[in-house]
Amino acid sequence: MTLRKEDIELINKLSHQASADDSGSIDDIIQYKRILEASSNWKVGSRRDIDFSNVAERIQKSNINTPAKSEKLIWLAAASISALILICTWLLHFNQMEVINVPVAQIKTIWLPDSSKVVLNASSELSYSRDQWKNKNRTVTLAGIAYFEVKKGSRFVVETVHGDVAVLGTSFNVKAVGTNFVVECITGKVAVKGIEEIEAIELTPGLKIEKDEKSDSLLPSSFDPKSGKEWVDGTFNFRNQPLEKVWDEFERQFDVEINYDNVEPRFYTGTFRNEDMTQALITICKPMGLRFQIDEDKKILTINN
Repeated sequence: MTLRKEDIELINKLSHQASADDSGSIDDIIQYKRILEASSNWKVGSRRDIDFSNVAERIQKSNINTPAKSEKLIWLAAASISALILICTWLLHFNQMEVINVPVAQIKTIWLPDSSKVVLNASSELSYSRDQWKNKNRTVTLAGIAYFEVKKGSRFVVETVHGDVAVLGTSFNVKAVGTNFVVECITGKVAVKGIEEIEAIELTPGLKIEKDEKSDSLLPSSFDPKSGKEWVDGTFNFRNQPLEKVWDEFERQFDVEINYDNVEPRFYTGTFRNEDMTQALITICKPMGLRFQIDEDKKILTINN
């Protein structure tokens, strides 16, 4: 520790005034001296009575400038509570949803809570609310291709991005894939209402509607109801359909990619089964004079004239 000159003088002075037994340590003496020096600069106010009468008034005035902050905190709290309620509502709704997804190269049969039967084609999804079905609200949402056998009862609705299909008890096909929308009535009656339509179109067995991709109108036509559900068993029928749609279905059934860029637009009438890929290719290509090539992994097919 370094001693200043004045500290040494003070020590010498105090050492002559006290004996070795009752004198403090050098550090204590120095510390005492410094406290005295610091306290010599303190000033005590002349007023001993402090007026506290206006303390509340001053606090109230200071709060005048804080309502905006308080309102902001209240708004943030309300927004947080609202968001929490929305999240809880969404989670409750989500937990009540039944979602069935069918991957490529598969066809799946499911039974709805009312024992109605649904056969979902490959790359299709069906969803419905279990809670709504408890209240006899028979509504499902479809993205893909499905065959329905609906038990008689309350109104049964199939919702798609293109429109809704409503029945009471019947069997029918619905195809809602990309821009394609087709509804075929096999038994009973079906009412179809497109999103652009004012009134529903009623279908009876053997009638179908198909969405025109240019005008978005629903165009009615006939089909063979006997062959309407054959795809459920793996047989796919086409009557004067663009070859592009045939290849789309082929890709779904066999989980492959087909390159047919070198083939001019054509129409196809015929069938194929989803059991043997090579045999299915022969069934389609041979009558049309087309050639095909399969890569080693059997994942990419090339079609040529």
